[in-house]
Amino acid sequence: MNSGKLKGTSEIGGFIGRSNANATIKDCLSIGTISSTTGSPRKGAIVGWPNGGTVTCENVYAKGAETVLYVTKAGDKVAAGKVTGTYAGVADLDGVNGYKNTLLAFDRPETTDQIEGYWVATETTPVLGSFLDMWDKEQVDITGLFNSDTTWANHPEEKEVGGEVKTTYTITRPEELIGLASLVNGSTQTKFQGKIIYLANDLVFNTLAEGEKVADWETKKPAYTWTPIGNKTKMFDGELDGQGHTISGIYSSFNADAIALFGSTADGSSVSNLRITDSYFQGNNGVGSITGWYGGGTFENIYSDAIIHNKKEHGGGILGLAGQSTGNTRISNCWFNGTIKGVGRYSGGIVGSILQPNVTIENCLYTGAISSDYTAGANKYIGGIVGYVNKAAVIDSCLSAANEKITVASGAKRTGAVIGHLNVKSTVSKVYATEKVYNTVLVGEGVANASSTPNLKTVEELQQGYATLLNNNWMLDADVSNVPIPSVFAQ
Repeated sequence: MNSGKLKGTSEIGGFIGRSNANATIKDCLSIGTISSTTGSPRKGAIVGWPNGGTVTCENVYAKGAETVLYVTKAGDKVAAGKVTGTYAGVADLDGVNGYKNTLLAFDRPETTDQIEGYWVATETTPVLGSFLDMWDKEQVDITGLFNSDTTWANHPEEKEVGGEVKTTYTITRPEELIGLASLVNGSTQTKFQGKIIYLANDLVFNTLAEGEKVADWETKKPAYTWTPIGNKTKMFDGELDGQGHTISGIYSSFNADAIALFGSTADGSSVSNLRITDSYFQGNNGVGSITGWYGGGTFENIYSDAIIHNKKEHGGGILGLAGQSTGNTRISNCWFNGTIKGVGRYSGGIVGSILQPNVTIENCLYTGAISSDYTAGANKYIGGIVGYVNKAAVIDSCLSAANEKITVASGAKRTGAVIGHLNVKSTVSKVYATEKVYNTVLVGEGVANASSTPNLKTVEELQQGYATLLNNNWMLDADVSNVPIPSVFAQ
């Protein structure tokens, strides 16, 4: 590692000044400053002047004022073949996320006698572990969350699922889920249509320190930042079956749209049997726990207690935006027990906005908290189940039963305990809310467009009559909640 200040007349390099023979540089990082006292120096962040032989680099990175990695003369890069391998000038190596842009060995060893050769993320820049106290408080434990692993995609299995033989894959580690994002987001997008990806274990991306809360990540981000699987132009088109496992510690915050576990999902895709806990998602338009944008496909048996921070529009506990899909979208047996906040509008406990036809929300529960600091107008479009419905939808057997009242700034038009604004005629059946969610206003505007009016119920009425009020997909489990829950979440 070079983090010093190098100054000379010529042939100045972060690791090698002048090379006249073959050489190898491996697992190195140059973040120092390099300067010359002459007008036409030969200088580089890695090699100053590779005059003869070949310099072979393996996982070598550089950052700083000296952006040229190696030169033959001032401003000129060396001829091809003089320096080979993996080397790069990296735009951002600072902070605890710096390791994301490298392939350096960040696997934190168990004991100090194993630390030589390993890198450690700190609050400033990555540092070789051998130069730090192993248990220095400024270190950030990011064991195992550093590289994208796509090797699992090379080992498909054919399995019979529902009477049909399908191609399946298994993900067991966080790196492999990062690998899924790499495959879907890559320049040559990998398609998974008709294929199933199973989670075999719980996955942990960041852990909370003693006394730390997920809300603290708003001002102090944790070690690992999640890049969503898919975006507005590249949608995940396969099936992810969590098999009841939990993904925890996701932190995804970008000045962009489509922020969630999946940036966007295509028609025919599926996400099921999954729990998202201790996680934080922040973005502009289209922010959710599972899908941020478009939201095509099926979402089933999903629990989330994440924080959703939408800075503009379409924030939802499960889906930010169900829009522009041409197929059917079904959200079934989903429970949001987290927080939706920000300066945005069009927010809903299950779905932020429905801007496409053929959307069904059934057997879904909202018990979280929603707040909006939007002050540009009185219309907020906020609801315990869905914020805004602009295409005919089906909302069946759903319950909005939060203990915290929806709070909004400067006016509260089009805000309701169940739906903010029901702008088109839709099928609404067996939908209820408790008074704590938003007084007695269940539909902020457009209640006449509902095929049947949502009803206000007390907790006691729900406890005693849920089987009749809702359906047999609900049950009461006092160890989990004081209100009825979709039975898939019972202990």
